[in-house]
Amino acid sequence: NSFANYCIKNIDVDFLNKYWDYSQNKDIDPWVLPRGSSKYIYIYCQDVNYHGSYKITACNFISGQRCSYCSSTTIHPLDSFAQWGIDNICDDFVEKYWGESNTINPFNVSPSSNKMFYIKCQDIDYHGEYLIRLYDFKNGVRCSYCGNIRTHPMDSLGYKYPEVIDLWSDKNEKSPYAYSARSSKKACFKCNNGVHE
Repeated sequence: NSFANYCIKNIDVDFLNKYWDYSQNKDIDPWVLPRGSSKYIYIYCQDVNYHGSYKITACNFISGQRCSYCSSTTIHPLDSFAQWGIDNICDDFVEKYWGESNTINPFNVSPSSNKMFYIKCQDIDYHGEYLIRLYDFKNGVRCSYCGNIRTHPMDSLGYKYPEVIDLWSDKNEKSPYAYSARSSKKACFKCNNGVHE
C-alpha cells in the first residue's frame, strides 16, 4: 500500500528514477510512505525540464494533480510576464514597462493573467502608468490614453484649447477636460456672441 508501489504499478515502472526527487525527499522513504499520505513530497515535472521538481502531497499526486507550474497554480519565473516581456519586447522590459505602483513581482505573474496591473506608457512621458490586463497587453493592447480609450487631462479639449472653457455649456454633463481634443462626440457650446443657446 506504499506510494512507491502504487506509482510503479499505475504510473511508470521507472517511477522512482524519473519522478522522485531524492535530493529534496532525503528523509522520506517512498516504500514506507502510504499512498494516501498528506505529507508533502517533491516530484519532478515530466513535461517541462526547467520546472524541476514541485511540492505536492502524496494523496494529491495519487488523485491526479501534477506540476503546479504547468497548471498555472504557481508561476515559474521562466513562464512569467516578466520573462515573456524580456523574450519578446526588450532585455530591460521590467525596468521600462513594469509600473512602480504594482505591489507584486512581475516574475510571479502569468502573461495570460486577467488581473489589472500598471504599465508605463512608452510613447508619451506624461501619460505615466496605465492600468491594463496582462492578457490584453500580451495581445498587443497598449496605453489606454494613446488608444483614446480614456482621456488624459493633458490631451483634453480643455487643456489643448483653453479658449473653449468660456464657451462650454452647463448642459454638458462632463467638463471639457473629460473629452479628448480629437473626440468625435457632440457637446453643447455657448454662442460666442451671447445671442443664441
